Amino acid sequence: EIIRPGNTITCYFRKVLFHPSFSFPEYTVMNFSEAFQQTKKLVRFSPSGRYVASCSQHRLAIRDASTLSLLSVHTCVDAIDTMQWSPDSLLVMCGMFQRSVVQIWLIANTDWTCKIDEGSIGLLSCCWSPDSRHILTTSNFHLRISIWSLVTKSVLYIKNPKPDVKFSFTSSGDLLILPERVDTKDYICIFDCSVWKLCKRFMVETHDLAGLSVSPNGRTICIWDSLFNHKALLYSMDGNHLATYMATESTLGIRCAAWSPSNQFLAIGRCDQSFVILNTVSWKSLSHCEHPHTISAGPAVYVEVPDGQPLGMTHASAPTRYQVATSPFLVPTLPLDPDKPAVKCGVGTVSFSPDGRYLATVNGNMPTAVWIWTVPTFHLCAALIQLHPVGGVGWDPVHSRLAVCTQGDRLYVWSSAGCVSIGVPRSLGAIAEALVWHPAGTSVALFDGSQFCVCYLCDI
Repeated sequence: EIIRPGNTITCYFRKVLFHPSFSFPEYTVMNFSEAFQQTKKLVRFSPSGRYVASCSQHRLAIRDASTLSLLSVHTCVDAIDTMQWSPDSLLVMCGMFQRSVVQIWLIANTDWTCKIDEGSIGLLSCCWSPDSRHILTTSNFHLRISIWSLVTKSVLYIKNPKPDVKFSFTSSGDLLILPERVDTKDYICIFDCSVWKLCKRFMVETHDLAGLSVSPNGRTICIWDSLFNHKALLYSMDGNHLATYMATESTLGIRCAAWSPSNQFLAIGRCDQSFVILNTVSWKSLSHCEHPHTISAGPAVYVEVPDGQPLGMTHASAPTRYQVATSPFLVPTLPLDPDKPAVKCGVGTVSFSPDGRYLATVNGNMPTAVWIWTVPTFHLCAALIQLHPVGGVGWDPVHSRLAVCTQGDRLYVWSSAGCVSIGVPRSLGAIAEALVWHPAGTSVALFDGSQFCVCYLCDI
């Protein structure tokens, strides 16, 4: 049954596949907003949760996050390539790479504007500093990083940033961790964000640094080497080398790394379809977890199946449901063709839940599966097997529930209570290519390449 109260679409769906120890109402209410135009999947909730911003070509629209009523529209000089909220939710930044221009808008005062022009050196990326009063821009070819002050209107420059490796801030916002490449050597530079002065610089033992991640307590830096060198190194903020993790067997390198919220564990995703867990006290490997091709008895395996259609007729808009698979279950695996370009094999996603009780992983060789592991045992708790490749996963910022989309017209939500498949109303189309959570965990924005809607979750 579908009814339309105002500008929302209310769907009643039956909750299925819940754990026997939990009790739910027979039906759960799900509200969807109408669809709004956007481009390049530029839809973001403000960190405060009060606003939602979206970009359509050269226009920036600010809406109330609860009612989606339009509050203001801002016109930029060209089509918008990137958009970010300031950490204090007072400002919005839009980057136009073709014009090498950044424009900043003040939500409380539409008459106030700011424009940054990088000129002939070009613009590759831009981001906010944690204090919401500085903009960091990266020039073409990674020649330099410019730090623009919105208060004093001054600018500082940092030369030789490491190409294709993102810098990071500590969670407190006090320090900037920047990788540097000089004379074929990799360095880590640490800047004091209060005065933007270099306070520490040290060389690291990598052939070609590929990524870095800062611990939640801001005391440890994890860096990893290129895919041809399976090595991760741990450094303290004063440059002391704490530990080195290297694979004992000959294998390709590291895809990603993530810290647990409690700072107790470090998860490292590898190209060989496995991940390891390091103890952050001894820096020893606690667990080496593989994504099995066959799942035996124990974990709950939720398999998406067509609802009332033969398997061969399945398409993105077909209704589906979950059913619990019997063991052993063979997980669909992507065959590697040596005559085709290489896919992103291995574990490319490792993500802890906000309370640190679960870890979600996605293995590129099994693109239709999402794996959920318990913490701290790191035993497989559940596996979600979708009909189509996973397009995006994201933990609720408040509760231990995981949202999944597969570039179709359905939203999937897992929690310890079970798993549900939520159909997007037909009037909105196949809109669920990517998703982003509201900071309070009350809703999810779903979007494709041209429009977005907001799904308001109730009692899942």
